Amino acid sequence: MRGKTFIVFKAAFVLILIFSQSSCNSIAWYEKIIFGYFDTQITISSYMKSQDEFINLCEKAESEFSKYHKLFDHYNNYEGTNNIKSINDAAGLYPVKVSSEIIELIEFSKAWHKNSGGQLNIAFGPVLEIWHSYREASDILEEYNRLPTMPSLTAASEHINIEGITLDKEKSTVYLNDKNMSLDTGAVAKGFACQKVKEYLNNSGYNSFIINAGGNAVTSGAPLNGNGHWVIGIQAPDNFDNGNEAGGILDAVYLTDKSAVTSGDYQRYFTSGGVRYHHIIDPKTLMPANYYRSVTVIADSSGVADALSTSCFLLPLDRALSLIENTPGADAVFVMANNTITYSSGFSAYLQQN
Repeated sequence: MRGKTFIVFKAAFVLILIFSQSSCNSIAWYEKIIFGYFDTQITISSYMKSQDEFINLCEKAESEFSKYHKLFDHYNNYEGTNNIKSINDAAGLYPVKVSSEIIELIEFSKAWHKNSGGQLNIAFGPVLEIWHSYREASDILEEYNRLPTMPSLTAASEHINIEGITLDKEKSTVYLNDKNMSLDTGAVAKGFACQKVKEYLNNSGYNSFIINAGGNAVTSGAPLNGNGHWVIGIQAPDNFDNGNEAGGILDAVYLTDKSAVTSGDYQRYFTSGGVRYHHIIDPKTLMPANYYRSVTVIADSSGVADALSTSCFLLPLDRALSLIENTPGADAVFVMANNTITYSSGFSAYLQQN
C-alpha cells in the first residue's frame, strides 16, 4: 500500500520535512529525539528493517554526540576530559594535552578563518562572551535588556588573534599565548561533530538516515523506502517574527548524502530599545551582522556547511556568493535583510526531484 509521510522537526533555523513514500512492508519509519548535547534537540530518523536495528543506530549516534559535546564544550569541565574549556582555563599559562578530535577541529577552524577572509574566528571568544552574558541577563529580567558598551567590546577585541593559538601535533597540545584569550567554536563545532557522527555510523554499516541537530540537517544515502531523496524544508525567517515556528517554508530542497545548515537572526537574540540583537557578531563592527535574515548552505560536509553559513552571514552578498561559488559542492540561498531572496548559481538543482 503506497502512502505519503510528512514529518516535521521543529528545530532551530531549519524546518526539516521528510516527504517520502512507503511502498515496502518490510521496512518501517523510526525516529528518536535526544537531548543534552550541543544545547539543542537532536532528532535521528530512518527507515529500518527492524526496531532493534534502529535502536542500535541511535545508541551509537548518541554515544558519539556525547563524546563530541564534552570535547567541544567551552562552558563546562568534565572529569577525565581535557576540552575547549580546559584550553581556555590554561590561557597564557601552559599547553593542554587534548584529543586528536580537538586538534582536527582547530585545524579545520584555522583553515576556514583563512578561507573566509578572517570572518570565521574561533578566537573571537572574548567578544562573544560579552554578548552571551547580556543575552543571558535579558532572559532573567526585562530591565537587563541593555547593550554592552563599545569600550568593553573594543577591549575584548584586542585578544582575538587566531595566530595566538599554538598547536603541537606531535605532543597533541594546544596553547593560547594570551591569558585573556578564549576559544568559542560555536560557529563550527556542531556541524563538525554531525559530520563525524555520520562518518562513524557509515563505517558501522549504517548508510541511510537523517540527523537534524538544531537545524544542522545531515542526510546519509537515500531513504530505504525507494524515494531517491530526503526532502528538507527551509524555514522562512519572517514566520518566526509572527510567533509561528511550525510552518512557513521558504523552499523545499531534495538532498541525497548532503548536508544543509542555516545561520539566522531569528532565534538566539534579545531585544533592547525595540531593536533585536542576534548572536552572530560581525568582527569588524563588534555588533550583530545585518546583511541577512538567514543564510542556508548545502554542502557535501556538515562541517563545511556550518562554517560557510556563518562566514557568509558575516559577508556582503558579492563576497558571500564568491565564497560559495569557489567552494566545490556548495550552494546557498540568502534571505536578505529586506526579505528578498538570492540563490547561488547551482541552488536550483536542489529545488526539484531528479
